[in-house]
Amino acid sequence: MLYDRLLKPGEIITGIWNKRVYRVEECLGSGANGEVYLVVHNDVRCALKIGYDAVDFQSEINGLTSLQQYAGGADRFLLDSDNVLIRHKDYPFYVMKYVSGVHPARFLYENGIEWYPVIGYRILGRLAEIHDRGYIFGDLKSDNILVSGYGTTELIDYGGLTRRGRAVRQYTERFDRGFWRAGSRIADERYDLFAYAIVCLEMADLSGLSLAQLEADRARSVEHLVQLARQLPASQAAAPVIEGCLRGKYNSAAEAEQAWRRAIYAAAKGDANRGKHSQASPGLTLSLATALILMAAVCGTVFYWTFSPGW
Repeated sequence: MLYDRLLKPGEIITGIWNKRVYRVEECLGSGANGEVYLVVHNDVRCALKIGYDAVDFQSEINGLTSLQQYAGGADRFLLDSDNVLIRHKDYPFYVMKYVSGVHPARFLYENGIEWYPVIGYRILGRLAEIHDRGYIFGDLKSDNILVSGYGTTELIDYGGLTRRGRAVRQYTERFDRGFWRAGSRIADERYDLFAYAIVCLEMADLSGLSLAQLEADRARSVEHLVQLARQLPASQAAAPVIEGCLRGKYNSAAEAEQAWRRAIYAAAKGDANRGKHSQASPGLTLSLATALILMAAVCGTVFYWTFSPGW
């Protein structure tokens, strides 16, 4: 509620050290270690996150600083980091580029399930950028993903960002491999890829009921998740890749990204032994066949340059 927030809309804050001034527009959300606000600085909208605990929050800032350096000075990860005095208490904060977009489920609902493979592919690309720098996103979930335009995908809320080899700093049960009895909570690429597989299942499970039933089952296991990936029409083409992520087959997001591209391209193009045109293989449901046709028709060049093997 409003009175529980550290900042209020219209409030002006100034960094203690860098002296940059921000006007608060609205609270975008809150998590275990801080609150995120939409702010304006020099007529530019930004996302500002305030941390509750200085020591814990500094680890997040350090990770973002490292990603920023790796990005060659691009402003995608970090614009500013400072402290601010709020009601006589010092709070750390950092500022990132504001990312517009909607939840993946909403994007698919409004634009069609044919965008599913594009979104899945681009999430892997974002993870690869983080993994290449020695970090794990950690708290990967649908709520931390925004999609816009032609399937442009961005990760938000880096509260779970963890150096490879350390204990994951922050996670959500549904997306945690430990919850599914599939491994530890030590930060490695496979931890993120497992969470990614759950995100893919969540996007494909249009009713939201199938995954919820597995989640509530005390006997939940990877085998059940693999079966679900094969059953849901939207995820059937990518089911082998999702299974690989669930079982820890891939050493990196980049490897999974290439596998995803090959799987989707092969499904859309059609294998020679399936016959031609409308002769779908027994393994493809009518829903999947329809989705692939729509994907080629609606996505057009976006689909081609994203998944063509020569890209």
